[in-house]
Amino acid sequence: MRALQLTLLLSLVLHVPGFTRLLAAPPARIPIETLLRPIDFSQPRLSPDGRHVAVIVHEGWERQFVVMNLATRAVQRFKYDADRQVSWFEWKDSERLIFGLSEDGRDVGGIFSQKRDGKDLSTVFSSIEGQARQEGRSRVRAPRLLSLMEGDPEHILVAATTLGSDELRNEEPEVYRVNVRTGRGTKVQGRVPGVFEWRADRKGEVRLGARFDKDRVTWLHRASASQPWTPIIEEPLAGPTFRPLRFDPDGKTLYVASNRGRSTDAVWTFDSETRQFGKELFAPATVDAEGLFVSRKTGAPIAVEYHDEIPRVQFLDPEWASTHTALSQALPGPVIEILSMTADDRLAVVHSHGDRDPGALYIVDLKTLKAGLWVKLASWLKAEEMAEMKPIQLKARDGLVIHGYLSVPAGVPARNLPLIVNPHGGPQARDFWGFNPEVQFLCNRGYAVLQLNFRGSTGYGYAFESAGFGEWGRAMQNDLSDGVAWCIAEGIADPKRVAIYGASYGGYATMAGLCFTPELYRCGVNYVGVTDLGLLLDKYRTGEALIRRSVERLVGAKSNRESVVRDRSPVYHAAKIRVPVLMYYGIDDPRVPIEHGDRMAAALKSAGKAYQYETKAREGHGFVGKKSQVEFYTALETFLETNLKAAGDANAK
Repeated sequence: MRALQLTLLLSLVLHVPGFTRLLAAPPARIPIETLLRPIDFSQPRLSPDGRHVAVIVHEGWERQFVVMNLATRAVQRFKYDADRQVSWFEWKDSERLIFGLSEDGRDVGGIFSQKRDGKDLSTVFSSIEGQARQEGRSRVRAPRLLSLMEGDPEHILVAATTLGSDELRNEEPEVYRVNVRTGRGTKVQGRVPGVFEWRADRKGEVRLGARFDKDRVTWLHRASASQPWTPIIEEPLAGPTFRPLRFDPDGKTLYVASNRGRSTDAVWTFDSETRQFGKELFAPATVDAEGLFVSRKTGAPIAVEYHDEIPRVQFLDPEWASTHTALSQALPGPVIEILSMTADDRLAVVHSHGDRDPGALYIVDLKTLKAGLWVKLASWLKAEEMAEMKPIQLKARDGLVIHGYLSVPAGVPARNLPLIVNPHGGPQARDFWGFNPEVQFLCNRGYAVLQLNFRGSTGYGYAFESAGFGEWGRAMQNDLSDGVAWCIAEGIADPKRVAIYGASYGGYATMAGLCFTPELYRCGVNYVGVTDLGLLLDKYRTGEALIRRSVERLVGAKSNRESVVRDRSPVYHAAKIRVPVLMYYGIDDPRVPIEHGDRMAAALKSAGKAYQYETKAREGHGFVGKKSQVEFYTALETFLETNLKAAGDANAK
């Protein structure tokens, strides 16, 4: 077994997770700005030659994009204007970066490039989003980087829509081969009716397309640009899954995630020429395979990534498995992830982290197993003052097993605590184990936090996900109620001090919980949440047919829209609410328009209910500005302190 040799500032390692002690008493109240301060470094990317690393750096709450020389530690900082920041980036080669910009947390569209020294800034693909907004067509998608075309030093592939009278173009992109220095491009794949997504192989040739028609997705394939598109597999929206992950270097083998013959997704090989499944590479026991970790040097698969109680990887290559074991044994954990590698697979950025600390980044030579601590991501936090996030499972009233996480304040017995039920957004999403600043904020204020992956959540197989279809405000809501009952039965929660708080779909679940199970909660907080299912469905009435069908299926409103909207929209049931409500919305939210908040506030006012409704300018679907975030969490803290900390029925009205 090879051993990892740690170098550089070894004493700092003793302060990361795994070397902490439990508190004998609850920690003092930690300021909001301290708990919610962004981690120092995010999205680290090594240059292909390993001489530089590009990274998003937060100095306090200020965000910057920098490139660091690993030998000299010299830093080149990039700044574009006061309102725009780099949101994503990739190395085109060891000299040039490709990136996108955001404004107030929203993608401004467009793809840009520059040298690592900041020179030769150019617009690779101009944004059509501004033009679309001028024409009242806000649904047009921003251009998307499709391939870096690693074998071509001058070009990248970009998928983008074009403007026109036909709104279906919003979901039918074209593909352009674009020069990264001049921005000059050539269309290499035109619009195909119904095709909403294109995929390229390792060389940058467009080889796959996903077409939606009549409630099914058909994957199209071609062997080369000169060959016609032919169907290789048809996937009904309700049925077996087929999710291409990447092409093998041989150009014909696909690695796909599929639940073929199983309840959850496994990773398979798939022959695109014979249209046959091949070898099953790995199948997690109870959850879906999420992704494939591959060699940058060869393109061969190294490991399958999945997430049950905590993030995990199953290595397919024994040598890589040995390397990961050495990393896991030497670095504090319990989770060790390789975030970025050089083109020769030698140098890597490795992230060691846990639930009580966002951890640290290390620069590791994967051949010699020499490592240096690069940065501790949140040196201002003390892991021993943070709450543990414990995986739990319980049975819903119909016998379905529900997984989730329970976090309890540090140094406090898990007995008779005020409880926050915190449903995730989506709902086609899930909660994950790991350091969560918002959960830590709530726990530090004395609350236990319950995060359930209720039916309809992703990651637990198609049957579990589809069990939530049409169950908004019904069985999905029952799962949350059953979670409350479980916490009470276990003695964890005080039944007189339970609140519900969520964002987006979680905001819907908050309002639905207050309307349909008013006896459970003492207050509720709705952050950018859906309140009117009619508004949600109307958003997708034109264009984006696949999303529209998916939303109808999720809500259960394909054939009985009117009754579903009236029966399950909280905006029509405000009179049933008995307890105070806090609501926050972004005025510029493109996902859940401000009308959801306006209508709910009007309904609460008309019903004579206690509520506080706040809106924030220049904020969207989740606040990004420091001032807005601090204001929201301060209001949340005060609201919970007022309505939840004091037990009893005095709050119920």
